[in-house]
Amino acid sequence: MKPEKIIRALTPLLIMALLTAMAVPAVSAETDSEYITDITPVEVDSKVTSFFNEKSDTIVKASEVISLVDPEFYLNLTDEQKKDFENLDVYIPDLNDPEATSEFNILSKKKDSSSKGEIPIYAHVNGMVDNAFFWLGFEGVNYMASQSADVIMPSLETTATLFHRTSSTWVQEEYETSSTSYWYYDEAVGTMWNPESGDYRTTGVFYMVFPPGFEPAAYCGVYFSSIISK
Repeated sequence: MKPEKIIRALTPLLIMALLTAMAVPAVSAETDSEYITDITPVEVDSKVTSFFNEKSDTIVKASEVISLVDPEFYLNLTDEQKKDFENLDVYIPDLNDPEATSEFNILSKKKDSSSKGEIPIYAHVNGMVDNAFFWLGFEGVNYMASQSADVIMPSLETTATLFHRTSSTWVQEEYETSSTSYWYYDEAVGTMWNPESGDYRTTGVFYMVFPPGFEPAAYCGVYFSSIISK
């Protein structure tokens, strides 16, 4: 990572570490009239470990990824939304590739009719995934995936999975998922205390539904953090 990227990435992770040390609850829900967000820890699932090891460096359908990491979200989609994700190709990076991409920036577009003709309106979404060790009297590893948009999004969904490797195989250690409706920002964050020796890497899965009229109508992407070692 470049120095400036390290500083930017570690800032939210260190803030999260301080909050965790102050015993902020691991599960939180915040609501108001504009948006709803929910962050939920998920039990380790061997199917997730198998999927990311077996599908490394391949292309799969978005519906396959989402139904695995967040089956409840996928079941609640409309038939049209499911079709959008079924038609989306998603590249699964190689878990062993130290250069795997950790950030994304995507664009969706709609046409707005006016007296001057059709004017394109754009929606941008960008995100990142990262992890870092920290020390606050005892050791931990923070992991996170976050995304933000410049328009109110009907749905922003984020998962962050912390993987651990001591030999040639990566094993899922912890997993956080977050869901935000009708808002600009979403993040999934977690902390694993007393990590064992080995390599650590976070996988971020980002999936979203754009406002009506935008094309593409949905997006799904998988990105990996850098590899850190203890």
